[in-house]
Amino acid sequence: MKQNRYEYKFVFYEVDIYSILQKILIHPASFNPLFTPRWINNIYYDTVALSSFKENVDGVNTRKKYRLRWYGEDTQPFQNAMVLESKHKENLEGYKVIVTDQDFIKTLLIPLNATVQNRYFRHYYISTDGKFRVTIDEKIEHKSPFNHHWIPEQYKLVVELKFDKTEVDESKWILDHLKFRQSKNSKYASGIELVGALI
Repeated sequence: MKQNRYEYKFVFYEVDIYSILQKILIHPASFNPLFTPRWINNIYYDTVALSSFKENVDGVNTRKKYRLRWYGEDTQPFQNAMVLESKHKENLEGYKVIVTDQDFIKTLLIPLNATVQNRYFRHYYISTDGKFRVTIDEKIEHKSPFNHHWIPEQYKLVVELKFDKTEVDESKWILDHLKFRQSKNSKYASGIELVGALI
C-alpha cells in the first residue's frame, strides 16, 4: 500500500545554513537529527522529448519522473548500491515507487534516456512525535551524465518539510513557527536548464 505524503519546499539564496538550522532546532515540535548528513547522487531519466521536464515547466498537476539514486561521495553509478525511484506527484501530494533489484533496474532504464546528474549534501531532522521530517540540501551541483563538468548552484539551500496527508491540519502549526516562505523547486528542472540538455 502506498502512503501519500505532502512535500513543502523552501528555497534560500545567500543565507547561512546555520541560521536555517537554528530555526529548525528551536521549533516547539522539537526536531532532532534523523540520519548522519550524507551525499545524495541522482541521475534523472526522461523520454527523448523530455516529457517529465516539460510537465514540470508547464505546471501539469499530475506528473512523474524517474531517477537513479545512490549515497556517498562516489559519483560513479553502477559501482554502488542503487535504487530506482519512480516519483509520482499530484499537486502537493505524492508518493514514490522504489526498485532495488540491480538487474531489474538496468532493464527498466532501457527505454529511457539519462538527461542530467546531480549531487547534494543533505541534513535530516525529524519531530519528536515522528510525524514531520525536515531536510536541508546544500552544495547542490549538476552535470551531464556523459562528462565530468560539474556546475554548482551557487549559494542555494533547499529545505523540504515532509509529512503524511493525514497531518495536513497540524502542518499549519509547523509552518507558522518556521516562518519560511514556500517556493517551487525542481532539482531536475534546474539541472536541465543549467546543463543545457535541451540543446
